[in-house]
Parts: sequence; C-alpha cells; structure tokens
Amino acid sequence: MKKLIIILLIIALGLVFVLPWWGAEEDTIPQNSSQDTVLSHSFEGVFTGELPCADCSGIETTLHLFSDGRYELTENYGGKGTFTGDGIWQQNPKTQKIKLIEDNQFYKITKDGNLYRLNNQGNDTPSQFDMTLKKQP
Repeated sequence: MKKLIIILLIIALGLVFVLPWWGAEEDTIPQNSSQDTVLSHSFEGVFTGELPCADCSGIETTLHLFSDGRYELTENYGGKGTFTGDGIWQQNPKTQKIKLIEDNQFYKITKDGNLYRLNNQGNDTPSQFDMTLKKQP
C-alpha cells in the first residue's frame, strides 16, 4: 500500500512539473493565425541586457527574435563561459508573454517594448535586480 501511495505521489508531482505552462488551450497561438504573424513581426528584433547571476558577476544576454518565429540566444556568464541556444519562440497575445521553447525561458513584453525575464514557470518573480532585456535600435 505504501508503494502505491508513493507511486501515485510521484506521478502527481511529475504531472505538475512536466505539463508545460504554455500547453493550456487558451494560451495556444495557432501557427497560421494572422494575429500571430502580426505580433511576431511587431516584436522581432535584438534585445540585450545583463541579468543577475548567483555565482558570477552577471549574465550578459543577447536575444534575437526573428519574424519567422525563430530565436538565437547568447548568454555570457561573467567570463565563466558562454551558452548559445536557438529554436522557436511563441507569443501569447492574451498575457503578452514570450516563451523560448527549446530553452524554456519566459519573458513579458513591457509597455515600452522591452522584455522582462520571468521564472521558468512563466510567472513574475519579484527581484531587486534588473531583469530587463532592452530592445536595440
């Protein structure tokens, strides 16, 4: 009986952590939607900033969002190494959030067109540090 309870708890916890935040039907953006195309074009560009780092001086971040839904991400961890990633990004027009699918990163579009880094569940986490990537001209 204890094994069954443990297995059920593991399954329940797994579902909580495995189900993607973006998977809710109301958050899904149809691939061929004209609204998706317009929003993608309006937020394409290069965004840069220095995000906080727990064990380095800061993470110099450059995020390039392409109008076709691709992205390129470069993160330099204060001289300790550079991480690069690329993949597909999606925008939720209801919440004004952007998700980098392959890197599981979330950003909220600010009123001035910049991107504010959210936690890995897509929620705002209060921080004393600047979590903003500024759109470059």
